[in-house]
Amino acid sequence: MRSRDQNLSLSGLSQESEYLLASHSVEVSLPVQTVLYAANTAPRFAYFLRSGIASVVVSMANGETAEVGMIGREGIVGAIHLLGSSPVPTNCVIQLVATALRIPMPAFQATFRSSEEIRQRVLECSQQQSNSVSQVAGCNRLHEGEARLAHWLLTA
Repeated sequence: MRSRDQNLSLSGLSQESEYLLASHSVEVSLPVQTVLYAANTAPRFAYFLRSGIASVVVSMANGETAEVGMIGREGIVGAIHLLGSSPVPTNCVIQLVATALRIPMPAFQATFRSSEEIRQRVLECSQQQSNSVSQVAGCNRLHEGEARLAHWLLTA
């Protein structure tokens, strides 16, 4: 399973943990605008992106939206849903054509509970995504459009 287009969250796992996740996963292609999860809804799957980018978007009451995060091959789409039962107020959609390993959420939850190594990796990814959201919020408040675009391009 290891290759250049490997998800970086998986790449450092032991072969046993990697196999445990891979045994429940299928490879999928994800075109632009594919919805990976919807706000306030339990997702059916988690995704380990191998290429492409997913945007995490929040919708406001007036219908406007704002990107509050991006997930690429370094992260796990759906990891936040393992942290508790509170509804997640964001949507996640594919922004740049992607490939991924898709795992049913019940299987992902089971491996999260049963494997200390997988649990630690998922928590690290969730912490990193939270840090990224904080950075995006600060940049959106303090920087002009050109600087925000430069940050987005560097991240992408």
